[in-house]
Amino acid sequence: MEDQQDRNIARWISGEGKKAKPSVLLVEDEEMVAQLVTLMLTLEGFSVLHAESEPEALDLALGYRGAIDLLLADVRLKEGSGPGAARRLRLRFPEMKIAYMSGYPREELVSKGLIDEDAPFLPKPFDLAAFRSLIRMHFPVEAGWTPAH
Repeated sequence: MEDQQDRNIARWISGEGKKAKPSVLLVEDEEMVAQLVTLMLTLEGFSVLHAESEPEALDLALGYRGAIDLLLADVRLKEGSGPGAARRLRLRFPEMKIAYMSGYPREELVSKGLIDEDAPFLPKPFDLAAFRSLIRMHFPVEAGWTPAH
């Protein structure tokens, strides 16, 4: 009986059996936008990694020990691009979901070949409802993770 209690306590301390928070790699070079989106993701129960450029995103992701569940990236960055980071990161994280955001219209980005027509996209500026809708699309409740709100 005591051995079972010790094992249960060890499992509880280690977090065994708990669903880990989904991890999001946010690639955004505008500080204010990055802070706002990080806050929104954190309030929704996500673990957030933030990079300001494509090279920084690659370095951060390759040094990260866990899985990255979602890449949420600005399409145009001062250094590199969100789609460029997505193509390269997909090799390391094949199950990673990808969504883009931009102040440019989706149609323009698609016509220039920067994103696919069916790519999940969040136009800037966006409100909390649009943001939550995009997140719920990627993380349905039946996937075993329950959003914070």
